[in-house]
Amino acid sequence: MENEKPDKIAKLIDEEKPEDIKKPKTKNRRHTAMVVVLFVFFIIFLLAEGILYIPFLPRNLSAYKSSTDEGTTFYIQPFGKVDKDSLDYIKEFLEKDSGRPVIILQSKKMPSLAWGRPLQADADFLLTLLASEKRYFNDSFRILGVTKSDIYSKDTDFVMGLASPEDKDLVISLYMIIPRNPDSSSIKNPSARDYNLYHKRIRKIFRHEIGHTCGLWHCPNPFCLMAFSNSVAQQDSASEYFCPICQVRLATQ
Repeated sequence: MENEKPDKIAKLIDEEKPEDIKKPKTKNRRHTAMVVVLFVFFIIFLLAEGILYIPFLPRNLSAYKSSTDEGTTFYIQPFGKVDKDSLDYIKEFLEKDSGRPVIILQSKKMPSLAWGRPLQADADFLLTLLASEKRYFNDSFRILGVTKSDIYSKDTDFVMGLASPEDKDLVISLYMIIPRNPDSSSIKNPSARDYNLYHKRIRKIFRHEIGHTCGLWHCPNPFCLMAFSNSVAQQDSASEYFCPICQVRLATQ
């Protein structure tokens, strides 16, 4: 009977050994799975931030290929007083970004009927006006209305830009994207940093709205250029390039 006790203890030890051996393997598998998950999230983050992208596709407007019924030229129609420096930068940017010619039209006074609210112009009215004048430009790719006045659309308090995917025209306000002091007053002597921020916002808002006219809708990726934003702060947090999904969609429209 005394010899049976050691045998039982030995048997119990032998039975527990496989479980003891499996425990480290389970931990290793969990650790590996965690590393894989973190790696996948890291890759998604890099794609979202635009650090990684599809190298053989442009991330800008040049990715879009015109259909046969579209012209080749951007026409910029200023409404009201728009400074020459801003118009020249928009022209230069669009030419480089899209590879298309850009023509700046003579500025027009903001129509009295456009003032649907005090100190705010109706962006939908301006889009309708641009669409009605499109017949005069047979080679137009897009007609872009540009103003320094504040604009709104239907029930919104303000918009920075508005596009018509059907008529393929757009209107953009520079009012909200001009760098300002903390008290919202205009900066009298803008620094190089202020100009860089202003130009970056121009690139974002023009790419975004032109993207709408090229078949892109708002993207659920908060870092994508096509993400919806209802404030300048939200726009500043987004990338100035299309995310990989929008990049592919733009190139295959």
